[in-house]
Amino acid sequence: MVTLFITSVFAQKTNAVDLNTVLKVVKVHQNAYAPEKAYLQTDKNTYFLGDTLWFKAYLFDKLSLSAAEKSKILYIELNDDTLDNVKRISIPISYGIGWAQIPLSPKQFHEGTYTLTAYTNWMQNTGSASFFRQRIYIGKPSAQIWRIHPAIKLNDVGELDVKLVLSNADEKPVASKNIMALIRDSDKVVYRKEMQTNAAGEINLALKLTDKLKSEGLRLYISNATKDEPAQLLSIPLNFNRPAKIDLQFLPEGGHLVNGLKSVVGIKALNEDGKGVDVSGTIFNSKNEKVTEFKTVHKGIGKVSFTPSAGESYFATINDVNGNNLHYDLPKIETNGTVMHIESNAAKDSLILTIQFSKNLLTTSNYNLVGESRGFVSYARAIDAENTIIKVAKNIFPSGIAHFSLLKDTTAVNERLVYINQHDNFSLTLTTDKPIYASRDSIVLNLNVKDNTGVAVNGSSFSVAVTDDAQYKADTLGNNSIATSLLFTSDIKGFVEQPSFYLKDTPESAEALDNLMLTQGWVGLNWKNVFTPKPVKFEAEKSIVVTGKVTNANKKPVEGAQVLISSQKPVFFKQVTTNKDGIYRLDSLPLLDTASFFIMRQTKNGQLSRFGKTTVNKFEPAPVSYYAPPIKPWYLDTDSVTQVRTENGIKQLDDFAFKTGKTLNEVVIKGKKKIPNSFNTRGADFTFDPKAIKASGVTNLYDFLRTQLPGFRIVMKNSLVTAVYGKYTMNLSIDAGYLPFSFKYIKPTIEEVIATLKGYNITAALGIEVLYSQKYTRAGTPDEHMPNANVFFDPKQGLSKDSLRKSELKGFGASNDDDFLGHRFLAAVGLVEYRGTIFITTRFNAGGGDNNLNRITYRPVNSIYAKQFYAPKYITRETAENQDLRSTVYWKPDIVTDVNGNATIKFNAGQKKTMYTVIVQGADLQGGVGGTTAKIKVE
Repeated sequence: MVTLFITSVFAQKTNAVDLNTVLKVVKVHQNAYAPEKAYLQTDKNTYFLGDTLWFKAYLFDKLSLSAAEKSKILYIELNDDTLDNVKRISIPISYGIGWAQIPLSPKQFHEGTYTLTAYTNWMQNTGSASFFRQRIYIGKPSAQIWRIHPAIKLNDVGELDVKLVLSNADEKPVASKNIMALIRDSDKVVYRKEMQTNAAGEINLALKLTDKLKSEGLRLYISNATKDEPAQLLSIPLNFNRPAKIDLQFLPEGGHLVNGLKSVVGIKALNEDGKGVDVSGTIFNSKNEKVTEFKTVHKGIGKVSFTPSAGESYFATINDVNGNNLHYDLPKIETNGTVMHIESNAAKDSLILTIQFSKNLLTTSNYNLVGESRGFVSYARAIDAENTIIKVAKNIFPSGIAHFSLLKDTTAVNERLVYINQHDNFSLTLTTDKPIYASRDSIVLNLNVKDNTGVAVNGSSFSVAVTDDAQYKADTLGNNSIATSLLFTSDIKGFVEQPSFYLKDTPESAEALDNLMLTQGWVGLNWKNVFTPKPVKFEAEKSIVVTGKVTNANKKPVEGAQVLISSQKPVFFKQVTTNKDGIYRLDSLPLLDTASFFIMRQTKNGQLSRFGKTTVNKFEPAPVSYYAPPIKPWYLDTDSVTQVRTENGIKQLDDFAFKTGKTLNEVVIKGKKKIPNSFNTRGADFTFDPKAIKASGVTNLYDFLRTQLPGFRIVMKNSLVTAVYGKYTMNLSIDAGYLPFSFKYIKPTIEEVIATLKGYNITAALGIEVLYSQKYTRAGTPDEHMPNANVFFDPKQGLSKDSLRKSELKGFGASNDDDFLGHRFLAAVGLVEYRGTIFITTRFNAGGGDNNLNRITYRPVNSIYAKQFYAPKYITRETAENQDLRSTVYWKPDIVTDVNGNATIKFNAGQKKTMYTVIVQGADLQGGVGGTTAKIKVE
């Protein structure tokens, strides 16, 4: 491991205090935030419903890559591409490691691409850009689902021509079938047509493209329009690229183009689908004089050099495939400023930095150069006119991305990224006891780990995934390896295509890597936050902590208040008292699966207090953001590997009795139990009792409805935020009233409504009843307790009497405020629809919460503990055949090397002839990381 140190060199004309101040402030910032990094090795990245996602987590101190000491709880999330959180769990971390699994139940997950995210609560202080992320695809295999072979192209009149060839699982054409084709741009429908396939199973459609339609959010949905046949709902990404829509970016090295100063400019060209596209072109000045030519070299990334002139403007042109000349403006030329250039040659042991100043800046300002990596300053010096060409030794930086900043006072005027490779990752060797194995044979692998000096690595922690090549295409290139993630992709913003290519030891990769450093954003020190620090908001968690506040009727904190915290699992009662700020705290609680705490403020006599208010601080999850392009569904252009995996996935799903299509019939829980104390007097199509609610594994109302009712969404309808379930408009009722959305606005946003639904903890629910059929909705007759109104706010809470003038109501027949706020007004403006209702009954019968504000039920994020991967010894042929269904043949997260750097891995081969891919990743949690892959042949 590289020893980090700071070298400071001061010129005679430079004030050293300025630099020392910078270093002191940075050190305070580092100590305050102490950044962490996480890495997850998964058994694979494509799954089917019914599979289990196995993973091992590594949690590091970002600077040293030693085991993180601040946090002992890691949050793992699966978020779909609608930016909904589908699954959130926590796992305990001990000495920087932990492992567990996520069953991908058809009851909770739907088909699609997900982002697997890992972070600690403490990591949220430095922003979500530093979280671990990996793309995951979850498919829903079925023998009845059509296979689709799409052909998508642009025609000469600006239309998107789509040809689909539909076939059955046996590759026979889906002939003469009535289907519905629907195209959505995000949530907006832009095309809808019913059509019929021809004898070859083909359909053709054309969509007129507008500037507003983007490839990124455009999807075609195909459904079966024949009612007496199995439902189909297939999603096809409409990836297309209009040459005229190439996004060509010019990114000056260091940030600016300055008059008279020679500059290197990074070039980044992206197609509409978000992927890089290689281009070549010419740069001209305002007089249309050719300045220079340029050409990207890899994935649309390259660079060009030229010297801009004062008063000039520059533009570039490229020619698309149709010969059209496309025009792009370069950034504005700054009259005065600085330019920082870095020469990074992989074969040399030093970096050469050249700093150029406009003439009038040479004597008027002091500048400091700071080089940092992993959040730690490794190099710093003051800069003046006599020190503008600087040689910086690479060996003072650790492996990974180094970030150089030229500071003027507290402002970074130039920034540049450089990748440093110290070639100090662990060397892993995997050897087998046989060159080829027979079916059902015992396989023995020996793992040997050495550091970069050849010394055996003792006590390192590794995980291994063995997958079947006949069913899964493993990541043999290392795009998701521990070294690639920790030392490369986690320190730059945005999605990087094929990151392993940049880390190859070739001249082409080295050039492409330096070009990428010119064009990619930085995840690290933010100088604005360094010099103007924000309070640390998120606590480093070592265990479950229950905290909250007690206030009196005047909203003042109450000191010495008695608060009882109890739990049924494990059974305990604990009484705590509030401090002078009214805060109560109970910590060192164990991580529990579906833990639930009952919190009650007591009087001195041990009774429930009826005065003031008690609150609890709940875990605040990180915002969900879009990460990368979606992964192609399994039923599109199915190859032989996917076909085998699909057939086995179908067999696995038989146990779930899972039906295809996103219809109401897809819901598994169809019990019609009577829910105690429910205000619903009609009966229900199906109900969820407390056992079913608990089994869902979610904690809030929104996540429950979205995961347990496939097709439940929050959408805009009639200019109002509305809940829909498939084709039904659904009203939501908690106990005897509407959900109390108390927004300041007449029309809350979708995001506000979702946030409000997420605020409802379903722990207190006695049951949930879903009514949508005519038998139970009694269309046209409002229920005496709950009219089936398509209204997403309580009229008496969501609208202010002062929010609309009386004159604005007359046209709707509202003669007074009560009419306006009542059912008549809602009906008059078309906001009442007699469709379906979802009744939620709580144990408090108080609209989703307790009447008393000093009694709370709180459920923290579920904690999942590791289960053992099932790896049977093949005694019978039946056992062997069952095991061969799985694409993950073996998974083991707890491999530890001995004093000689060795570890033994044992498992059994399946019965089929195939090839296995073995991927091993790990770390010593003291700064060293490494991984390797191997192939095993089974005859």
